[in-house]
Amino acid sequence: MKIGIVGAGAMGSFFGGHLKRGGHDVTLIDTWQDHIDAINAHGLEICKDGETMQIMIPACRPDAVQDTKDLILVMVKSFHTEVALQGVRGLIGPDTVIMTLQNGIGHTEKISEFTRSANIIHGITTYPADLEGPGHVSSTGQGTIKMMTADGKDRPMLGEVRQAFADGGLECEIAPDVSVAIWEKLAFNAAMNGLTSILNINVGQLGDTDMGRDLSKAIVAEVAGVALKKQIPVQQKRILSTMDMAFREHREHLPSMYKDIKSQKPTEVEAIHGAAVRAGKESGMSLPVCETVYRMVRIISGKYNIS
Repeated sequence: MKIGIVGAGAMGSFFGGHLKRGGHDVTLIDTWQDHIDAINAHGLEICKDGETMQIMIPACRPDAVQDTKDLILVMVKSFHTEVALQGVRGLIGPDTVIMTLQNGIGHTEKISEFTRSANIIHGITTYPADLEGPGHVSSTGQGTIKMMTADGKDRPMLGEVRQAFADGGLECEIAPDVSVAIWEKLAFNAAMNGLTSILNINVGQLGDTDMGRDLSKAIVAEVAGVALKKQIPVQQKRILSTMDMAFREHREHLPSMYKDIKSQKPTEVEAIHGAAVRAGKESGMSLPVCETVYRMVRIISGKYNIS
């Protein structure tokens, strides 16, 4: 399978490296020149659970890729989606599948500007990854990918994509109810990303206090309530169980929103908290805790002029 990874950050590089290791024709596409140069010179280094893999894989800027792809995996930050896909429009043929595993919601609507809905796959991943420096990614623990076509119809391409990930040693599941997973991850991220960023603490510190846990649960309840109003059968108990696991096992983890603010980069607050608040208003619901977090992240972003 000919695959283009649009956005070779931590997650994009992690998936691209594994897909390449599985025998597929993979190109990493990004604009960070130091990262591109390091990968082309020495290969992509992935350190996972104590094992180091050096994977020779081509990396380039968007304007250096010419041939159409069977699969384009979109892993840029949500606010870069349209610009990133515009930059690789020449890679999108009539049968090219475009897949998103981005945080938040609203991505398929953006991607539909570039292809028909029958060619779009959306989903979530629980694989962790950190970008340690140019050409170097690390990951610990297990994860999974859950995916489905944007229009909900089972097609042969789903099996082909699942097999491609399996070839690279990654667990991938075709999930007809993937909207449940997407909204449950949205609720989880709204709590974890927002609160750690505002409070300037890691995941473990958030879970160490009753007030931190109570605020997290309140955000989960609000976002889950919107999903249920939309007849998406999320389970708060399952989200809270995942959160408890994170408090115990990922204590030192610093979510991406926290890192973006520290680096004075734009955050994905609009695709996470903003999207949840807007979806609530469309359903006649208010999300006071989530909206407060949203406003506070925007205030912090304004302080650094990164809104």
